[in-house]
Amino acid sequence: MISSDKIKLFITDVDGVMTNAGMYYSEKGDEFKKFNARDGGGFILLRLAGIKCAIVTQEKTKIVERRAKKLGIPLIQNSKNKVKALHQLTKQYKLKSEEVAYIGDDINDILIMKEVGFSFAVADACEEVKKIANHITNSKGGEGAVREAAEFILKKNNLFDKSLKTYLGSTKTVVAVIQARSGSIRLSSKPLKKIGEKPLLQYVIERLFKCNSLNKIILATTTKSNDKKLINLANGLKIKSFAGDENNVLNRIIHAANKVNADIVVRICADNPFIDPSEIDRLVYSHIKTGADYTTNIFDDGTLAILTGIGFAIEVISLKTLNEISTKTNDRYELEHVTPYIYKNPGKFKLNLIKLQTHMQIKDLRLTIDTKEDLEIVNKIHKDISNKKFISSSDIIDYVKQNPQLLEEMKKLNQANKK
Repeated sequence: MISSDKIKLFITDVDGVMTNAGMYYSEKGDEFKKFNARDGGGFILLRLAGIKCAIVTQEKTKIVERRAKKLGIPLIQNSKNKVKALHQLTKQYKLKSEEVAYIGDDINDILIMKEVGFSFAVADACEEVKKIANHITNSKGGEGAVREAAEFILKKNNLFDKSLKTYLGSTKTVVAVIQARSGSIRLSSKPLKKIGEKPLLQYVIERLFKCNSLNKIILATTTKSNDKKLINLANGLKIKSFAGDENNVLNRIIHAANKVNADIVVRICADNPFIDPSEIDRLVYSHIKTGADYTTNIFDDGTLAILTGIGFAIEVISLKTLNEISTKTNDRYELEHVTPYIYKNPGKFKLNLIKLQTHMQIKDLRLTIDTKEDLEIVNKIHKDISNKKFISSSDIIDYVKQNPQLLEEMKKLNQANKK
């Protein structure tokens, strides 16, 4: 094995990696497969960085052929000997096997995984494959595992930012601005309350570290003496901070963004411990690509996630848009909650409303922390699945579905704490 920063060719399996391993058939016997669109973006980013890509599979289907053609990626189908296919590709591209990365999920991937320089196993791969993998993705097969592996390689090569900017044609600086204060009426010193062994604010910051789309992170807190503790915590994590007006949060966020020369702001509320890095990346990429003023996630029925307690709500706002609304409203509620003026006046802005990922579409879900009861629920979830290196949104949803009484508690808390 060599370091993942030497990889020049990335090879993937299909079933169980690019798909969820499901086999779907119509009544007429036609076969269907479900691919993840984000994986396609991963292949694009790799190729922009000069890393070649290929698909190797034991199956032979028109569906996979069409997918490979659309992606513009070489395909070797009906490969009963994947090591032989590997040698065919290395000879074609004049590479060594140790310059190749491979991602698989099942026992027919073991021999090729042992042969290449760096191997990935998807999160739901069989145990035999996980044991020999150099890295196990957080994502399951068909749920963005290929994209995750692609970004892992690019980051190790220090090529991710360059590749992303080439793809988007953008040089904009994207900054996560975390709004936090200690003076909550319902739960005093909330950002310092513990999630497991860590303060809530630290928990949030460390999840933001896993985002690929952020150039910088800054804390926007208040000038109150109690909030000096938050600034000290941020400093300890090498995060800059800005202290401003307690009630005019819009103004505070603008000043924080200006301090680090932001073009685009990802507004982060420090009371959402389980923010999803992949969801943040997804919305940031879309915001830049569409040239939107404001991007946020919504439920299937159009409800803004930010108006619920789901805890996965993300808002991406161009700084010029924040500056614009600061000149158009003096409403206390709008200044405190930052973005209401935007979604109350949709005709004045270019909105980019993106549906929440399917597994997140549970309106009764409550993962935000406003009260002592919320904190207890979040800590229970953290404790019961803290054996995982990283607790993903899928892990949380699976846990909640296995504990329906917890969802009932969340529903009652949502009704008692309507936004």
